[in-house]
Amino acid sequence: CSMGARVNGEFEDEDGNVMTNPSRIRWVKAEGIRTIRELDDSFWIGQVWFESRVHVCPPNEGNSLVKCDASTKNDAIAHIQSQRVGGATAAHDALLRTLDITDPDLEKIFFLSDGSPNVTGGTSECLRDIPPKATANDVVIDCILCGYPSPTLVQFMQDLAQACNGKYKQVGN
Repeated sequence: CSMGARVNGEFEDEDGNVMTNPSRIRWVKAEGIRTIRELDDSFWIGQVWFESRVHVCPPNEGNSLVKCDASTKNDAIAHIQSQRVGGATAAHDALLRTLDITDPDLEKIFFLSDGSPNVTGGTSECLRDIPPKATANDVVIDCILCGYPSPTLVQFMQDLAQACNGKYKQVGN
């Protein structure tokens, strides 16, 4: 699985220590944990993870965001820490599921992937189905590509970000 591949370079882990050429999953975990730790209680959060299947994660297993307090942060971090490498890339259904969150405070989705959507819908289905729903819900999607610099995947992530009024960023190679 490509999440087991290395991200070239030096990055900070969740505690601020330098990691050199970490696996993609290790980098994703560090970024997620550090980001959640930095949120204050004015934020509302939700997590959807995907591989071959889509997983709505604790602490928000319903259709709404949860207030970012110490308990929900701990639950979210524990879930991130429990993730392992495996599966395909069910990005299409993961994005649709995320856009099904009925909370009116949902403003932005950070879509991080290291592979092209390849189960439950490919790149063309994502570009067809996701932007209209994001626009209708007034949700911005920022796309973050972790490694795997295939020209087709880069183009897909750039196109999706642009169609959803978001930003594109690539990390590692």
